Amino acid sequence: MKKKWVIIVFSLLILLIAWWVSLSFTSPEEKGWVPFYEVKKGSFLITVVEKGVLEPKEIVQVETLGLFPNVIPGRRRGNFQYLLLQNTTIASVVPAGKKVKKGDLLIELDRSEIEKGIKKAEDELEEKWPQLEAKINDLEFKKQDLAIKIQQTKLTYKKQLAALDKIYNDVTYGKISDSSLVIEEARLKLKKNKQSRRDTESEYRVVKILLEKYRDWVVSEINRLENRTGPPREISTVIPDVLKNEKSAIVDKYFRPLKNLIKQINGKQKELSFFYEWPNPWGLYAPTDGHLFHGVFYAHSRRPNPLRLKTGSTLNKLGVRANTNFLYISNKTDMNVNVQVSEININRVKKGQKVKVRPEAFPELILNGVVTEVSEVPDMQMQDRFQTGGVTKYPVTVSLQDTDERLRPQMSARVEIMCDEVKDVLFVPLEAVFEKNGKKTCYVSSQGNSLATELEIGKSNDYYVVVTKGIKEGDKVYLYNPFLKE
Repeated sequence: MKKKWVIIVFSLLILLIAWWVSLSFTSPEEKGWVPFYEVKKGSFLITVVEKGVLEPKEIVQVETLGLFPNVIPGRRRGNFQYLLLQNTTIASVVPAGKKVKKGDLLIELDRSEIEKGIKKAEDELEEKWPQLEAKINDLEFKKQDLAIKIQQTKLTYKKQLAALDKIYNDVTYGKISDSSLVIEEARLKLKKNKQSRRDTESEYRVVKILLEKYRDWVVSEINRLENRTGPPREISTVIPDVLKNEKSAIVDKYFRPLKNLIKQINGKQKELSFFYEWPNPWGLYAPTDGHLFHGVFYAHSRRPNPLRLKTGSTLNKLGVRANTNFLYISNKTDMNVNVQVSEININRVKKGQKVKVRPEAFPELILNGVVTEVSEVPDMQMQDRFQTGGVTKYPVTVSLQDTDERLRPQMSARVEIMCDEVKDVLFVPLEAVFEKNGKKTCYVSSQGNSLATELEIGKSNDYYVVVTKGIKEGDKVYLYNPFLKE
C-alpha cells in the first residue's frame, strides 16, 4: 500500500515538471497573462481632464431695497425698514426654479402694515390740524388787537406831546415854579409810549408775516384732507428773512409754538405722502429674464444658501433684513463650468483652448466650450472641496458654447481641455512604457517572443505618450512586463 502512494506522488511530480517546462516555451500571448496594444499612427491630443461644476455666467440679485421708496420720514432708514419687515408677511411668491420674464412680480408682501401706517398718520393729522388752525385764528385775533393797540398808542403819543407843549408854555408864563421835575416826567411818559408803539408795531409785523406765510397753506391743506384730493404739501419752518431784523424775543414768542406744531405736521405729512406712494401691489419684480432662485448671499460666499419662502412666512423670521438680498435670477441657457486644475497640469491650460464637457447626469451629452479664464492663484475657499492628496488646484473658467434645457446649476461634469494636438505621430498607452537601466523601454511582440525595445518619447497626456523612435505602426506592445515573475 505504501509503495502505491509513492508511485502516485512521483507521477504527480513528473506531470507538474512537464507542465512548467511547457509554459517556458509558450509565448506571452499564448499564456494570456499580458494584455497588449497595437501601435497606431494619427493625431495625438494632449488634454487635461478634470471635474467641474456648472454655474450660470451671471447671477442677478434682486435688490431688497426696491421694497422701499427712497425717502423715509422722520427716522433712520434702517430702523424703519427693520420695524416694517418685522411684521410683514409674504402674500404670494413665485416658486424657486420657475422661469420668469422681466417685469414679473416675484414676491408680493402683505400691505396691512402699510395700511396701518396710513391710518395712524391720518388720525394724528386729524388731531394736529385743529390745533394749528386754532393757533392761526389766534394770530388773526392778535393781529386785530395789535392794530387797535397801535392806533391807541399813536393817540396817546399825540396827547402826551400836547401835554408837554402845554408845560413848556406854563413855564414860559411862570405858571409852574418847579418846572424841571414836571418836564422830565412828561418826557419819560413820551419815551415809554414811543418804545411801546415800536414793540407793538414789531409784533404786528411778525404776526402779519406769519399769517401771510402759513394761513393759506393751512386752509388749503385742511380742504385737501376734507376732500381727499392731491398729495400732502410740506412748508418750511425756517424763520423768514424779513423777520431776522425783528427782536428775537418777539419772533420766538409767536413763531416757536407755531414752528413746533408745523414740524410735527410736516413729519406726519411726509410720512403720509411716503405711504401713499407705496407700491400696490407691494413686492419685488424681475429685473431680467431667467430662472428664479431663493437664497441668501452671505459674506464671501460664492453661491446663495437656500431659503424657504412660502405664503404666510414673515421675512424677519426667515433672516431677511432690509439690506439682505434673498432672490436672484440666473439664465440656464448661458452657463460656465468652474474647474479646478491641478498644479501638475495648470501650465498646459491657456485661454481660448477648446473644451469638451460631459455632464455626469447625462453621460451621452457632449457640450463644446472654450477656456475663458485661468487663475494665477489657487482658490483657497475651494481647496477643501477639490483638493486631493495635498495637490493644489487652480480655478479655470470654461464658457459653454452649447446648451441643453436639462442642465441645472451645480451639476457636476467631466471636463476635457484640448491643450495641444500633434498630427501624424505614433503613440502608445502610458502603461506600455517602462523604465529599464535609466532608459524608456517597451516590450514588443515579435514572432511569439517579447523583445525589449528602447524608446524616445515626446509629449503625453493623461493616458498616452508620443513615441518618436523605437517602434513602428502596427507593432504590438505589452501593457505589462511579460518577464515579470508572478
